[in-house]
Amino acid sequence: MFENRIDAGKQLVEKLKGYEGKSDAIVLGIPRGGVTVASVVSKALRLPLDVIVIKKIGLPENEEFAIGATGPEIFHIDKERVKEFSVDKGVLDAKIKLRKKEAMERYDFLSKGRAPKSLKDKEVILIDDGIATGETMSLAVEIVRKQSPKKIVVAVPVAPEDSLKRLNVDEVVCILKPKSLGAIGEFYTDFLPVEDSEVRGMLVRQ
Repeated sequence: MFENRIDAGKQLVEKLKGYEGKSDAIVLGIPRGGVTVASVVSKALRLPLDVIVIKKIGLPENEEFAIGATGPEIFHIDKERVKEFSVDKGVLDAKIKLRKKEAMERYDFLSKGRAPKSLKDKEVILIDDGIATGETMSLAVEIVRKQSPKKIVVAVPVAPEDSLKRLNVDEVVCILKPKSLGAIGEFYTDFLPVEDSEVRGMLVRQ
């Protein structure tokens, strides 16, 4: 159990000491709660902090069923799912363009117009406040991978073992690994919502 996201970040710091002060390492937080955790880690380890904004790309007839995702500049498409469901190329291209625009607008808002930090040849520590099914994190990993990092590390306070096993990354750091997870908030005493203004403040202070 974690007192709050700051406590969770402090506990992750102890597991990530090997990255302290590394010139080729960077911390990425998934909005919104993940950025609070990531901010604690980046400060303690003296690493730059950025936010990864991703927009899910769903089937035209079922937006909740992901066939890919995009960030402000880079997108990832599951070609097998596109083929399986015979998604029209024109429709898919239009959805990618729209979701990229939405991702860029959200990133611009959160970072106050600052350009995304380069991930090329970096050791990327990808952080959220917890993982349930792992879908969001998996999509984030694929977006990061498209940017040619040296290494991808997923660091989270809590996640079920099965979800962690499905992540295709170089290293996983997780403190609590329950057999099942209904809601991430169950593992926090204080799990209040994080506002966009708080995320902006964390990024601007970088």
